[in-house]
Amino acid sequence: MQGADLSAQVVAGNIRDATLEVVDACRDAGVRVTLLKGVSIGEQHYPAAHLRAMGDVDLLVDECDGVRVRRMLQRRGFVRMAGFHEREDYHGAPLCLPELGVWVEIHTGLFHEDDPLRRNRLFSPSHIARQTVASTFGGREVGRFTAELQLVYIASYWMRDSSNYGLQASFVRPLVDAVYLLAQPGPELDWDGMLEWLDNDLAAASLYVLLSYLAVRDLCSVPQRILARLASAQRRVGRVELRILTRLIDRTLLEGRPLLGEFGERHPMIGETALRVLLDTRPVAMKLVTLPWAMIFPPWVSERYTWSYQRGRMRRFLARAQ
Repeated sequence: MQGADLSAQVVAGNIRDATLEVVDACRDAGVRVTLLKGVSIGEQHYPAAHLRAMGDVDLLVDECDGVRVRRMLQRRGFVRMAGFHEREDYHGAPLCLPELGVWVEIHTGLFHEDDPLRRNRLFSPSHIARQTVASTFGGREVGRFTAELQLVYIASYWMRDSSNYGLQASFVRPLVDAVYLLAQPGPELDWDGMLEWLDNDLAAASLYVLLSYLAVRDLCSVPQRILARLASAQRRVGRVELRILTRLIDRTLLEGRPLLGEFGERHPMIGETALRVLLDTRPVAMKLVTLPWAMIFPPWVSERYTWSYQRGRMRRFLARAQ
């Protein structure tokens, strides 16, 4: 345990140094940086920053500064990930600082432009700017999200990533982030103010699932009236869906067991399909009836009805079964 703790401190130190390198470069160029995800949460809410494991560093800059910042960092020694399919509406290719072995993603938005989470004003640049406050990191000026937006963002990318990649052990980190954020001393969250600007149905459903799960497992305290308002503010997750999702989270994240056992481990798309169907806006009876069909013919795969696609799936199934 001591060795693991020391290793985590070394990794966290490298991440901190790489982040400061980016922040300093942006400061010199007159660009404001906002910390995202682990690099913000770890220092601000965890007992020690190195206790929050991170795979990379996520930073947000204005859309007009994204390309300039990435090119500037490459001139300062950062190396662009080869073969990355770049989408300028979200974030560019990850950049690595070789001497530290740290990857950095420069975001100009929180989600892809065509993501359902980008609908309405919630994650619009103007609203993000209003919900960003001045802070410091290593003595440098940076931006951080308010606790309210931070919580909604945690829930949204947690559920989005789970739906895209299936529930897996690494997705327990956002749950812990939320626990530490909600346990912080100081002023209580402005729940009512948050619900006033929470105008995205999928984000509201994601927050409802996250808070309900933490509350039912006694990991945090959430006013019941807030959970009731979140339940009525979205039309994706009712009582049946919530019970199923709670069981899925218990099984996959806390118990470390794949959905449907060994078969589900060989076919992670099953977990993705289950989450996407459960988070659909259709009535729950229709979701449960169509779930088996969706697992065989995933609606978001355009070639799902073609023989070549199904033949490829069968070949992969047989290969994994050997």
